[in-house]
Amino acid sequence: YGPKPDTSAIVTLRFITEGDYPPFNYFDEGGQLIGFNADIARAVCRELDVTCEITVTTWDTMPAALKNGEADAAIASISINAKSLADLDFTDAYYDTPARFAVKLGAQIESVTPEGLYGKTVAVVEGTAHEAYLRDFFEGVEVKPYKTPQDARAALIAGEAEMLFADVVSLMFWVNGQASGSCCQLLPGGYNESRYFGQGVGIAVAKENQALKEILNYGIAKVRASPRYEEIFLRYFPSNFY
Repeated sequence: YGPKPDTSAIVTLRFITEGDYPPFNYFDEGGQLIGFNADIARAVCRELDVTCEITVTTWDTMPAALKNGEADAAIASISINAKSLADLDFTDAYYDTPARFAVKLGAQIESVTPEGLYGKTVAVVEGTAHEAYLRDFFEGVEVKPYKTPQDARAALIAGEAEMLFADVVSLMFWVNGQASGSCCQLLPGGYNESRYFGQGVGIAVAKENQALKEILNYGIAKVRASPRYEEIFLRYFPSNFY
């Protein structure tokens, strides 16, 4: 991550986020803003040795707040993709949300490859990047599109499909939650090709704020290289994303 950039002009880093998106950002019973995003912001401030201020707002107001200088950066699980890059600039990713396969407990899957999954039926939400990815790279599988994530999950439970393909965050909490009835497990490995799933999740800044972007990149790199990152991650997620 190289030498620390000059942060002498920064007294307080003013972050904005959203307040009802657990486990990424939400209020605990005592009214304290917590969550993965909030803790990462505080860890970045600690690495940069600056004061951290986090204000709750709504996603739709964030681009204007950054452009108008009402806030310095937004840390709100905003994916880096063509749509978001039209209005904002981003730091390097501080986490990725790869796609993964889920199967029923006890399913015999020898190889999570196009060849190894040949002939398998895979539930997916229709019209998503996950469906497009399956059709482009797993031509030998039988893709079964469903209208909602709930429908796709129900298909796996009922045996209408042998596998389910979706983003790791939703799958992880479903598999480990009550709604799954302890039916299923995630297969190892993940798929995060940027053409389908974006470039990960970064901290958003105004397009002209290159200096702050470089400062935040240094802070993110320091956090990710430290034990603190895994500690924060495992505080909010049951296992590694891959």
